[in-house]
Amino acid sequence: MTLEISQYDAVELQEYQGNYSLIACAIGKKDPPTYYPRWALYRKKRDEYQEKDWPVKVSIGNKEQAVLLCLAVLSELTGKEYEPKSGDIPY
Repeated sequence: MTLEISQYDAVELQEYQGNYSLIACAIGKKDPPTYYPRWALYRKKRDEYQEKDWPVKVSIGNKEQAVLLCLAVLSELTGKEYEPKSGDIPY
């Protein structure tokens, strides 16, 4: 699932081996739009970077952890309390 944030930016939810991540993407100019992951060199030491590029992403855990994180973010943004109902989180 990909959510467009602005004319140029999007966030993609990816699942790999039961773990979920949010991937930063750039939106291409084609119609329908193409989403290109943003890549970065991560810092290895203070003045040294890794040799390989990696996609810019945030790991949000397994499905249960991802649901709890999304509800916590929603609570923070809206000021309302959101608690998972039974059946919302698969066990």
